[in-house]
Amino acid sequence: MKRKGALWLFVAVLVLTVGFYLVTGDGLGLCSEGNNYRTCISHVNNISEPLFWSFLPLLAISFILLFVKRETFLAWVKFGVPAFVVMLAIILYTYNNTPQMGGWVNWGSDEEFATVLLPPLFFLISLAVIIYKQLKLRKSS
Repeated sequence: MKRKGALWLFVAVLVLTVGFYLVTGDGLGLCSEGNNYRTCISHVNNISEPLFWSFLPLLAISFILLFVKRETFLAWVKFGVPAFVVMLAIILYTYNNTPQMGGWVNWGSDEEFATVLLPPLFFLISLAVIIYKQLKLRKSS
């Protein structure tokens, strides 16, 4: 199978995205009823929500990568892996940091700003890398 790497990426991201969705709001029952139930759900959501929103654009990109040439996939990996790690680190940091209103901007909190800005930015830049590489490959052949 020629696209084994892209297929494995898609399946892994799909499983992780569904998993983070199920964990959000304690859908899997990780927190037990009791005095600290709300605190437990808050902690679970502070990890699962940013991961879910971060993996959605990666899911779309990994699906697109199933239909492109191997060279395009490898070119995207050079951008995508470090960019995704940095995006995820920033989002997790802002979610688990002391909330501040208007920290980076004058609306909302840092975690809202990071969640609204970074995943779509990652998606658009990834799409640009994929399109550029595909056009370059098409032009050279």
